[in-house]
This record gives sequence, structure tokens and C-alpha cells, in this order.
Amino acid sequence: MQGVNYDNFITLLKDLDEKLEGVGEIDVKAFGGFSILYYSKIFALNAREITFDIDSATEDWPHEVEEIIFDIAEEHDNIDYDWLNNSWVRRQDFKDELLNKTEWGKVGIGLKNINLYIADIESLFKLKLRAISDKITNGEKPRAKDVMDLESILNVLGEDIANLSRSELSEYAKEHPDAMSFLLE
Repeated sequence: MQGVNYDNFITLLKDLDEKLEGVGEIDVKAFGGFSILYYSKIFALNAREITFDIDSATEDWPHEVEEIIFDIAEEHDNIDYDWLNNSWVRRQDFKDELLNKTEWGKVGIGLKNINLYIADIESLFKLKLRAISDKITNGEKPRAKDVMDLESILNVLGEDIANLSRSELSEYAKEHPDAMSFLLE
């Protein structure tokens, strides 16, 4: 699959919204790349322009909803069947440390059957720092897109990685010294 931009994801969500008519309402709590695309639009960031999926911090949707998500992928070129997924929710450590503590803002884009929420920018900082830390812990080099995303988030927050002024961010950064060392190199 090729990457998908923000506007194309909105088209996919609107398509899903229409197909959910009569099926029921769902929540999508987006974090990760799609959230970066959203904030890029809001703050005119010089950040990445594509991502591959929408990661949602929601429990499993009903089977019928999963089938509709899959069908939408089949109807569109270059879209993976898991373009909207909740695979990260299955990691208990990830849920406990981050997702359960994330602040969510509702996004109004005219959807009737989808409640779309985006992780707040401070939570995205933590999610991206954790992603970088996990790669280092696993003996891997952090993904360039995670580093770029983190830099974009810091720009929005008006923060400098070497001198985090927000206590919540600096306290969280102390829990991931490996990631901080990597970022300060």
C-alpha cells in the first residue's frame, strides 16, 4: 500500500459513515500518523503528508463493522484492509501507560455514525517518545517518521527537546532516558 493523505482518509471515513447507517454508531479514537496529519492541517506544520492507517484506541468493533471497513478497502485502490484498526489496544502495557491516560478531543467533520476523537498533542508527544524508546530497547534504530513526528509536535508545543518546560512532558521524558539520549545526539 502507498501512503494515504489526510483528505483521502476523510473520504474513507465519510464512506464508512454512510455505510454504518442502520448498523450503529462507533467511536474512533485516533492517535499516531493520522493524528499527525490532523495537526499538520490545523497548525500548518511542515510534517509528513501521508500515513498508512488510522490507529484507533478503541475496543473491537462488531463483526459487521469490521466487514464494512474491509469492503471499503476493496473498493479503493491502494488501501489496506486494516486502514482503520485497533491493534495497539491489545498491548496491555501500552494501554496502561499511555492510552488510558490520553486526553481526546472530538473532531467535527460532519459524521453521523462515527464519533471521531484525536489524541491531544501532549499525549502524542508521549506516544511518539515511547515508540522511539521501544525501538531502542529492542536493539533497533528508531523510525525516521517517529523522530520527525516528535520534532513536529515539539514545534506545535513551542518546546525544545533539550529544555522541556512543561513538567508533564519533562517527567515523562525522564522515564525514557534512552530515547532522550538518542534525540539529543
